[in-house]
Formats: sequence, C-alpha cells, structure tokens
Amino acid sequence: MASKTPKSAPQNELLAPFEKSLYKMLSELKLNRSQNKFQQKLRSDITRIRQSEHMLVKADKTTNIYQVPIDEYKKLLSENVTARYKNTSKNTQNSINLEARQIATSLDIADRVEIIAERPAYITLKDHKEGFENAPKCRLINPAKSEL
Repeated sequence: MASKTPKSAPQNELLAPFEKSLYKMLSELKLNRSQNKFQQKLRSDITRIRQSEHMLVKADKTTNIYQVPIDEYKKLLSENVTARYKNTSKNTQNSINLEARQIATSLDIADRVEIIAERPAYITLKDHKEGFENAPKCRLINPAKSEL
C-alpha cells in the first residue's frame, strides 16, 4: 500500500480563471429569508411555546398534548411519585449500582450495561379515562430505572 505524500498536487494554470470566477460568484451570493407559510407558522408556534407559562404534557395513549399550569403539573408529579416510591439516600443508589455491576460482571456483560442514570421522572395524562377533565389521572414515567 502506497503512503500519502505531504506535498499537494501542482496547480493547473488553465483552471485559475474558473476558480477565480467561482470564488467571486460565491462572495456575491445573497440568501433571502424564505416566506414559506409552514415555516412562518412553525416559527410563531415556537415563540408561543417559549413564552407560555404552562407545561406541555403529552397524553398517555393518544397524540394529544395539553397545556397544564406549572403548579398543577408539579402537584400531579409529586402525588404520583410519592404514591409509588419512598424517599431514600444516595447510599442506597450506590449499593444498587454496586450490586448491578457485580451481576453484570458475573454475566460478562459489564461493558454493555450502564449505571442508573439520574434523570427526572415525568408524567403523561390519561385523557382516555372517564372524568379526565375533573380529576386527571396520570402515568408516571421513570427513566432512571436500572437495566438489570
């Protein structure tokens, strides 16, 4: 296999005028902002979402998205977390990670298994349940579960 040379190829004098006109054309190029209706709507939606004082919460089994006041979202999240989990110390998480590492090592899969990721839980709204508008039910999603 031939090795690469550090020298570049010699410049072709016949291509010099072409290269010069190409660089000139690129330097004079001006881009116009597109006036596409879809892009305008998308831009206005993004602005509206960023300025909103509500959380956007996905529905559980439908494609709906709901605007929920932040205080109500925090209340629903807290209720769902405390109903299913108990408060624990950092030592408990470390001992779970240590035990998981020992199991993964014994199964010879330690290179493919990660430790518990510290990601916050979130909720989805069960809008298909009866009485959804008066007493919303939620599904708690905990992305911080161990892989083992």
